[in-house]
Amino acid sequence: SLEPLAYVGSQVVAGMNYMILCRATTSAKDQGTSYKMAVIYADLEGNAELLSLKDFDLSEFTDGDGTSITDADKAADMDIVGGWSIPEDAAGAGLPKDINEKYERATASVDWIWSKVSPLAYLGSQVVAGNNYALICKGESSSEERADSMMIVTIYEDPDGKSELSNIHLLDLADFTDQ
Repeated sequence: SLEPLAYVGSQVVAGMNYMILCRATTSAKDQGTSYKMAVIYADLEGNAELLSLKDFDLSEFTDGDGTSITDADKAADMDIVGGWSIPEDAAGAGLPKDINEKYERATASVDWIWSKVSPLAYLGSQVVAGNNYALICKGESSSEERADSMMIVTIYEDPDGKSELSNIHLLDLADFTDQ
């Protein structure tokens, strides 16, 4: 099944293409959770079809080389330090309160190149010497010289609870299309 997490962008064609980051859950015995970037085409008559569904490996967009796993308990049981854990309740009404607080602390003194940076969804956590937290964010520009941007923001929280911005990876949406 696919669960929409964040509307990422649109493209005017003979109709519209819409890009949506989704949480994918398999229904087979080996149930697992991952992320997919879906591109949906809507024609001028209102019909829609899925154009593409590409893997979105969180470890490609964050510091570190962890691999995505489905939950923190499995990571602890398997002693996989560095693996990304996808939250069970990734979709919903905004960020979990504790994740939003970490984001706010880490970015309070950041001088962004965008006029506004808004977190859209919490994507996962990673156990390191502390914890990393990944969010998909939108950077909005008030200048015609800079376009709006989608990015993966990684927040590091040390064992004492101090949060800091550790990585920003700008997404090139063309990487998720067949064009």
